[in-house]
Amino acid sequence: MKINQIKKYYEKYVNPGAKTMASFFSHGNDIFLKAKGSYIFTDKRKKILDITGGLGVLNLGHNHPEIIKERIKFQKNSNLEVHKNILSRHIAKLSKKISDVLPKDLTMSYFCNSGAEANEGAIKAAYKYHQGKRKTILHSDISFHGRLIASGSITPFLSKIKFPKSLNAKIFKHNDIEGIKKVIKTNLRKFGHPNIFSIIVEPYNHTKAIPCEYKFLKEIRKLCNKYKIILIYDEVYTGWSKTGTLFYFMRYRNICPDILTTSKSLGGGKASIAAYIMKREIFKKCYGTFQEHTLHSTTFNGFGEECITAMKSIDLLKKKKYCQSAKNIEKIVNKRFSLISKNYPQYNMTLRGCGAIQKIYLNNFNLVKNIVSYKLSKREKKLINLFKTRILEVAIIDELYHKYKIFSFYTLSTIVVSPSLIIKSKELNYFFDSFEKILKQGTENIITNYIKRLKND
Repeated sequence: MKINQIKKYYEKYVNPGAKTMASFFSHGNDIFLKAKGSYIFTDKRKKILDITGGLGVLNLGHNHPEIIKERIKFQKNSNLEVHKNILSRHIAKLSKKISDVLPKDLTMSYFCNSGAEANEGAIKAAYKYHQGKRKTILHSDISFHGRLIASGSITPFLSKIKFPKSLNAKIFKHNDIEGIKKVIKTNLRKFGHPNIFSIIVEPYNHTKAIPCEYKFLKEIRKLCNKYKIILIYDEVYTGWSKTGTLFYFMRYRNICPDILTTSKSLGGGKASIAAYIMKREIFKKCYGTFQEHTLHSTTFNGFGEECITAMKSIDLLKKKKYCQSAKNIEKIVNKRFSLISKNYPQYNMTLRGCGAIQKIYLNNFNLVKNIVSYKLSKREKKLINLFKTRILEVAIIDELYHKYKIFSFYTLSTIVVSPSLIIKSKELNYFFDSFEKILKQGTENIITNYIKRLKND
């Protein structure tokens, strides 16, 4: 299949917008055939360093040999997949394994397909815990919890879209415990019980690379205990050693959630699997009767191959070397970025991140805006206006791929540096060497070269 045919099919049968987005980048002209470790390989025999880590999916890299071996073994044995109406040994083993690596209170697991679905199930459980008598859920102003109706209702930038609201959601400012107290106070009813069934928090917000302060998490835990509010931690992206601890919240004591959601690297880079894990007392009240044990149910809950993949992934990622790898990545990124930002102050760069979640912000908006305003034709201005003043990041990411064979990612005005935990120091340094070479060209040349590539394509 040729790339033009793929584009044609995307236009007619898949998603024209995805095709348009790909057209802004050089990688949109390549077909990706294989992947191994930290590299992806194209039909043009290009070997591309993947610096994105699959946005949280590939903590173990592409096609980890032990993951592949486990899946092949499962298939050769013709193991049973569908578990509906039967007891699955795979679900039983995986649930036990997850319980063993988490704080002792988190014991009961339900498996589903994605992080967004895990958050939906967690929200449903929290609501059910109060028998529908409490109607409000609180979430942060910078949260991202998925793109479904309920999870989208508590994802601020999506909530602006006029989807039907399935939740009565109220926002608090990130790390603002007084704001939460104020919302609770205004929602108090008779007998001192608030109309709030849950608070959902990302202990580390990966979208903007901003952590919750320990004091903030500790105070939330106290408030939830006091008012019997179900505390949900969303660690879909940040789980499984990505931030330097198995889960971000586990670096602290006495802040354990009532429900934890996870996905992405739980599947070892090969399986679509997610989970929400709750305290037994929560589970008993939500699912504890025979009539209600299927309160949340999906056809593909805990398919065998997904479960055994997740078990092998946990066996690998719980090893200390992967947490240490995340810490080493953070050290290298901080060191290299510090030197580069000093050498190129005109870009006004900032870095935010933790472990293997790092984001580079280039803040010379006015300079870029001026360049864009006079260097482009009307047609090109209209095209590039989609990125507005963020065209510099787009141009850098494109040149990283085009010239240096590095696959990076652009999201919410940042260059994402979020590699797999198996990346080598020399590979990470190669990224920064390449990044610096591009910056040396100057803003005008970077953007001009990008425009030329667009015209040629």
